[in-house]
Amino acid sequence: MFTKQNYAILSVEIAKKILGINNIEVVIKDNYYFNCPDISAVFMKESFSIVFNNTFIENASLPEIMITGFHEARHVYQYMQIQFGEVIYFKRLEEQTTLNGWIKDFEISKSFIEMTRKEYLNRPTEIDAIAFSSYLADKLLNVKQVVPEEIKDKVEARIEEIRNSIEI
Repeated sequence: MFTKQNYAILSVEIAKKILGINNIEVVIKDNYYFNCPDISAVFMKESFSIVFNNTFIENASLPEIMITGFHEARHVYQYMQIQFGEVIYFKRLEEQTTLNGWIKDFEISKSFIEMTRKEYLNRPTEIDAIAFSSYLADKLLNVKQVVPEEIKDKVEARIEEIRNSIEI
C-alpha cells in the first residue's frame, strides 16, 4: 500500500530526476523535532536531507505533500549549484546573478521564524522554489499551487525562466 509518506519520498525522487541531482536523503520526523510546529518540511544543508513533518503529512492532501517535496528538492538543487556548480555536471548551470541571490540567502543567519512574512517570501531562494513547485504542480499534477499575492509577479516571471530551462 502506498502511504502518504511514500508520496513525500516520491515527490523528491521526481524532482531529483528533473533537476539532475542525487544523494538527497528523505527523513520523516514527528512534530516535536521542529522549532515551529507549522513547518511542513525543511532542507538540512549539513546532511543534504529533506526532513518532512509527519504531522503535516498526515493532515495534508497528496498534492500538498508532492508540492512540498518539489519545493524542498529545489532548495537542495540551489545549494548544490552554489557548492558544486563548477565541479559536477548539471543539466543547466544557473546564471551568476541568480546564484549570487541564492548565496546571500543561504548565508543569512536569521531563521525564517525571525523574519517577517514579506522578508521571507521575497528571498530569491523562496521565489525560485515556489516557482519550481508551482510549475511541476501544474504540469505533473494538473493542480494550481496557491502563490502569495505579494510575490505572484516575481513567481510568474521565474516560472517562465524555469519553463524554458527544464525538461519534464
